[in-house]
Formats: sequence, structure tokens, C-alpha cells
Amino acid sequence: MLFALLSLFSLVVPAVPNDWRDTTRQLLPVEVIASSRMQQQMVTHQQWNMGQRDWQRQGAVQFADVLRRLPGVQLRDYGGAGAQISLASRGLGAAHTVVSLDGFPVTDFSSGTVDLGRFRLSDFGQVQWTIADSPALLTSVRSLGTAHLALSSASSVPRLGVEWGSFGQIAVDAAAHHRSGAHTLGVQGSYARADNDFPYRVANGDTFEYARRSQSPWQRWQGSAHWLWQTPQHNTQVRLNHQQHMQQLPGAVTLYTTLDGEELRTHRSAVQASHVVHGEQWQWQWAGQYAAQRLQYIDRGEEYPDAMHEEDYHQYELWNTLGARYDLSSFWQVAYAVDASHTTLRSNIGRFERVGRAALQQSVSLRFLLPTTMFTLRGLRHDFFHTVLGHATEALPLMPWESTAVASDAHEWTWSVSAAQQLWQTRATRGTLRGLVQTLFRMPSFTENYYHHYGNAGLRPERTQQFSLGLSVESIRLSSSFEWKGSVDVYHNRVLDRIMGVPVNQTVWRTTNLDRVRAWGVDVATQLQFKLAPGHSLEGAVTTSWQSVVDDSERKSATYGLQLPYIPEATAHAVVVWSNPWCDFSLTADYASERHATANHWPSARLEPYATLHVAVGRNLRWGCCNWHTQFVVNNLTNAHYELVRGYPLPGRSVLWRNTWLF
Repeated sequence: MLFALLSLFSLVVPAVPNDWRDTTRQLLPVEVIASSRMQQQMVTHQQWNMGQRDWQRQGAVQFADVLRRLPGVQLRDYGGAGAQISLASRGLGAAHTVVSLDGFPVTDFSSGTVDLGRFRLSDFGQVQWTIADSPALLTSVRSLGTAHLALSSASSVPRLGVEWGSFGQIAVDAAAHHRSGAHTLGVQGSYARADNDFPYRVANGDTFEYARRSQSPWQRWQGSAHWLWQTPQHNTQVRLNHQQHMQQLPGAVTLYTTLDGEELRTHRSAVQASHVVHGEQWQWQWAGQYAAQRLQYIDRGEEYPDAMHEEDYHQYELWNTLGARYDLSSFWQVAYAVDASHTTLRSNIGRFERVGRAALQQSVSLRFLLPTTMFTLRGLRHDFFHTVLGHATEALPLMPWESTAVASDAHEWTWSVSAAQQLWQTRATRGTLRGLVQTLFRMPSFTENYYHHYGNAGLRPERTQQFSLGLSVESIRLSSSFEWKGSVDVYHNRVLDRIMGVPVNQTVWRTTNLDRVRAWGVDVATQLQFKLAPGHSLEGAVTTSWQSVVDDSERKSATYGLQLPYIPEATAHAVVVWSNPWCDFSLTADYASERHATANHWPSARLEPYATLHVAVGRNLRWGCCNWHTQFVVNNLTNAHYELVRGYPLPGRSVLWRNTWLF
């Protein structure tokens, strides 16, 4: 009965500020068309926000460009336009990162991680990155206690965008809307393609061999429509979206070997709706989403019957959330939310034809709020139930760790305590100390439980104890020609039963639990702004991270004390923007220390440190009622050769010309 009741559509509309700041309110998405002054409010977590105007000035044209600017992140990029990209933070796996679009969860409920390569930067108006606690007291349980990437669609202002770039990149996107009183109807669509035939090099002893990625063309279609009804007390929205993605997969780069013939096709559709009602002392909201995805993997080769091997996956999810908040007094707030979801996966390969998972997650939150003090206490309950709805029609040989058993159900409590206290405020500066202690809980994904020769139904859920402490300082002289702000965050994680994939041989991997992982890290971020003269300003931003994420399971193990695969110890990002009456000129640099592709740090699996440099020039023009923004970008100016994932080189020097017209 409860699950049927929660099948009503429900959603929390996320807060999306104009720049990176702290907030305890939820706002409707807006488009940033001008730079706002740096501000900071009370916060108990690390948060970073960028708007459309921010990444235009900073020369970011691909979605991955914005993700690299976020503090405390690890990015896996398989190289080229449309390639798979996953995002993780603070040494935790990518499955700990929750991604939402306009408040609705974006999920890949088979692998548990979201492929961010399916998105384009032109799809969004704002990006908000939050680590740990949520800024809003009332929010969906799904987004609590983890890293959260909240995406907001670009404004429904009529627009047309066209871009051309190296290696066959072409993209066209457009949006239109009609508003009548409190009602708004809007549509948005885009098409993008790329040949991805970029050059790369592969080590051959002390020398290098050079070749080109000639077998990885990519194309994507995307379309959406929405209806919004907004009044001072009510906010209702209904959204429909569909996306198709097609890409040839050339495989990992190896010396003297060219792998081709692989193809990946995905189709994603979703129906979404939400309703939020506000009162003077209360708020309630409900929302939901029905999402469907089909993934087809095709590998052509003479070793297969009929010269082709095909894997077909169908995934469906019904997600709902319902919650309310009440102000007990001017200082105390309380909130309750419950999420219910049901997920199924069908495939033509593996031990099961169809598997299902039902989840019920609840949260109770209490907050004390003063102008200079904030304290939040949350308790969460997680219940997961697994079912097998159909066994494979053909018997497949099993690895020793595989079985015909279904994954175990799980029931767990987690909690979090966060606080922030303003330490001082003078005429020039303001400082805030913030801290967080929490526990996290992650279930294995369907892929980790059931995938052929990889899945392990006996996996234990992942449990994490996390502590963080941060200090934020900012200037508050609004009339000054020089403004600045900065933050330092220190964190410690203790992960029990870390879920990892380990290689058995060159072609077969297995999923297992790593007993204990310990992580220490420091994130530093700063932002400066100078007003040089009328119409001239200079902005700079630097984010750096250091992290030690090591195996702490068994002292006699060959991997004990070693950094986990693909996690660099040090990363840094810096950008300088000079805005003047003629153009915005930006210079961006990225750096990452060495990484290893295996847990035991074999010399052959070492990934070299890398540094890249990017330059962009853009200008805003006005023709009557039309605003035109044109931008020319040179990525990887020094033509650095590097990899984020072993065997998948990223493009060297490339150029892109982007034009956007707002009507």
C-alpha cells in the first residue's frame, strides 16, 4: 500500500545559485547572463557552482572541461567526443556520485555510475557540485550523504547554437518557449557528431609509435519538452525527454594491434513530474520519474557464429519521493522524506534473464539556524529487496566466484551531523568554520552482482565513515576593486568492504570486496577578482587537491599501503580571465600526478603525470533583439599526450568555434 501511494510523481527542485556559495533555500533554475559578485552564506559542506556565463568566460566548451574545474574530483575519460566519462570524489567510487537533471535523478541503474559523456555543455544553464550534506533540509533521500552533481537545463529563452571543431565535431542545438501567465511550454533539441579520428602515440620500449583513432565515430540526438506552472505558493512541472547515442568502440590502444568492429547504441527516455507547495511555516512536495533505457553492444568478428556477437540490455526504473518540512520556530526546522523505487534489468546474456530490486529509503532531518550558526542532524534508513524474475534460457559456464544465487537483501541505518559557525566578521573579511561527520551506505549495482564473468552475487554492501573540517574566508568590501574568497577542506574516510573490480587475466575481471580502505585528503580553492579600469576586469581561480587513498586491509598483502587504481595523489586547476570591452580572454591549466591502472602498481601499468593548457577568446555582440556570443577555443595547446584510463588516449591539440544566438 505504501509503495502504491508513493508511486505518485514526486521531486525536489534543487537549489541552484549563481556562483559557488552556501545556501539553505531552494530556488527555481535561472540563466546566468552576467557575472555576479562573489558572495558566501552559512554552509556545512563543500559546494561549487558555475553558470553559463562563467564557463563561457573561462573557455569551457565540453562538459568534461567544467568537471575538471570542480574541487576534490577524479575523472575517468575514455577519450574523444561522446566517450564514456565518470565522476568520483574524495577517494570514493563513482557510484557514490549522484547526478540529477532539473531535480530528477539521472541513473544508469545497471552499472550504478552515470556516463556523463552522454551530455553536452550546451544542454545546461548551471552546474552545482556539492560534497556531503545537502544545502536544503528537505530533499530526496537519494541525494543525501554523497557527492551530488546537480544540473539545470539551459533557460527556455529561445536560442540557436552551432559549433565546429577538430576531428569532425559538428553540433546544432535549439530551444523555444511560450509563456502565458503562470504557464510555460518549452521544447529543446540538439544533434552532435564527431569522427574522433585524432592522432595518438603508444610506447614502444624507449621510443613511440604514432597512429590515429580511425574507428570511433560518434553521434547523438536529444530532445525534450516541458510544462511549468509557477505561482508564489505552487511550482509544478512535467518533463519528457529522449536521447539516442551511437558510437563505434575501437577498444584499448595496444602496440601493433588495432581492435575494431565494436559498436555501442543506447536509447534513453523518461517521463518526469513534480509538485511543490509552500506555506509560511511549511513546505511539502512530491515527484516521480519513469525511465527506460536500452543498450546494445555489437562485436563483429570471425570468431563468433554468424560473425557477430550481440548483447542487449533493457533497464526500467520507477522512482518516487514524498516529503514535508515544518518550521517549529524561527530557529528550528524539521523535515521527513521517503523515496521508493523499483528497478529491473533484462538481458540476453548472463545467469538471469531478468532481475529486480525494490528500495525504500527514509530520512528525518532537524536543523537549528541562526545568522551565524547552523546545525543539522539527519537519520536515514535504507531497505533493499532483490528478486529474480527469470533465469537464463541457456546454461552458460560459470567462473568460480559466480553462482545462480540472487544477491542478498540489505537493511541499514546511516546518520550525519553537520555544523557551521561564523568565527569572525570585520569590515574587510568574514570567516566560517564548518564540519561534518557521517556514515554512508552503497549497494552493489546489477553489473557488480550479475554481469557475466564479472558479477559476484555474494558482494557485501559498501559502508563508509567520513569526517571533514573546512574553513571559508572571504572579503566583504563590496565597494572595493579587489574581491577574493577561499576555502580549505580536510577529510578522512574509512571504507569497509570497498567494492572493486580486479583482473584475473588480461580479459576476465572479477568483482570483490576490499576489506578496508583509508583516505586522507585536502582540498584548497580560491577565487580573485580585480577591477582594473572601467570595462576591464581580471579574474582568477585555483583549485588543488591532495589525497591518499590506500588499501588498509592486510599488511602482508602485495597491495597494502598502495594508492588505489586511477586515483592521483595531486591534482590542480587554474584559470585566468581578462574581460574587456572587446572580448573575454582566458587561459586554463590542468595538472594530475601519476596514477596506476592496477592495485599492485606494476611498472607497465603506470600512467605518467600530465599537464595541459587551454586558450579561449569570446565576445558578446547584439543585433537588434538578438544577443550573439561567439567563442574560439584551442584545447591542449601544448599537444600533450596523456591518458586518464589505460589504453584510451585523449586528443592532443584541437580547436573549436562555438556560436550561440539568444532571441
